[in-house]
Amino acid sequence: MATSSEDGNIKLWRTASWRPVASLGAHLGVVYRIAFSPDGEALVSTSFDETVRTWVVRSPRDRSDLKGHTNAVQSAVTSPDGEMLATASRDGSVRLWNLGTGQGERLARPMTGPVFDAAFGPAPGQLTLNAWDKNLEVWSLRPMRRLRMFAVARDTVGGSVSPEGRLVLTNASGKPQLVDISSGSVVLNLPPGASPLGAFHPKRPLFLLVSAEEVTLLEPSGGLLARAAIRSAASEVGYASDGSLAFVRQTNGDIVVLDGLTLDRKVVLPGHDEFSRVILLPACRTAVTTSRPGRVHVWDLSSGASRYEFSMRDELPRLSASPDCARLSIIGDDLIRVLSLADGSDIAVLKGHSAKIRFAKFLPQSGTMLSADEAGTIHRWRLPRSIGDLVLDAEQSLPRRLSADQERRFGLR
Repeated sequence: MATSSEDGNIKLWRTASWRPVASLGAHLGVVYRIAFSPDGEALVSTSFDETVRTWVVRSPRDRSDLKGHTNAVQSAVTSPDGEMLATASRDGSVRLWNLGTGQGERLARPMTGPVFDAAFGPAPGQLTLNAWDKNLEVWSLRPMRRLRMFAVARDTVGGSVSPEGRLVLTNASGKPQLVDISSGSVVLNLPPGASPLGAFHPKRPLFLLVSAEEVTLLEPSGGLLARAAIRSAASEVGYASDGSLAFVRQTNGDIVVLDGLTLDRKVVLPGHDEFSRVILLPACRTAVTTSRPGRVHVWDLSSGASRYEFSMRDELPRLSASPDCARLSIIGDDLIRVLSLADGSDIAVLKGHSAKIRFAKFLPQSGTMLSADEAGTIHRWRLPRSIGDLVLDAEQSLPRRLSADQERRFGLR
């Protein structure tokens, strides 16, 4: 496992023993992104210090500094063959690097604002960019030129692009369209009254589309597979990770859960708002939702009945569920509450972070969780299966030294 932190340090850990293998060194600013190369032999890091670095994993040393950006570098992605690296920066530029020689060149794009991310594809020799202005740009790499640009239909670009990266739902000049990213050709003109709100099925070449009074399931060719009426305007649509269920969050506060392929209505979960979060867990026959202020609600997806609910101090708590459907974690600013997903009974309260918790994640190994905070400490927790009101100490903490300035910033001195 590789970790990075706000002091610029990057470390490698062996997960079998949870001991540090190497400290690779430090950038001069916050590290935004780290990523292993496809073969696992190299690590790439991007930083607020305007540099990109590549590291050799087996003999930890700084292999090269890739300089050229003039503002924070937000993302880096390696090509499928591991030979090229694309970096995106707040300076509005994207650069392409040869990882063998360290030579780089800048895409000649207008500096209209930050570029959040880049990805190789959708066709060989192409690069796709996610820009700040909600545009998706496709570039040819040889020769290096912009092929086309799309006005995406959602704030979150990922929600507008099909899982395999071939299609994008656009809404240029009020004309909703389904477009082939590689060729730029319009695959489907959508009805003028259709909302640009949509979601692609995670497993099949299908997509949901919302209009004023209904949600439809369509094939990319335009074939209508299913239709369901809705009683209020929608503010979000989405799928469970396996695609078996879908949901529509309506502005009247209802979350309508539908069959992912037939759009048959399963249950209606009332009492939500435009900031509510939804997690559908079909394998657990459970839905978990949040709403302000700090309310968490667990529902039975078979009947739509409320199993239990409770309130947290945080206005919009963050959630995660374990892969085995046994546990639910509620992530607050300074503690993590772990519950039985079945009945809401307390399994553990995880305390010990000295700063705001940034994330917590269940690992595939049963009963293990990682959490990290803004002070730079990662905790590993071994959870009991069912013990009421137990306050746990971290089984192992992976600390690192902060500068005096950082300790003051995080309120530690």
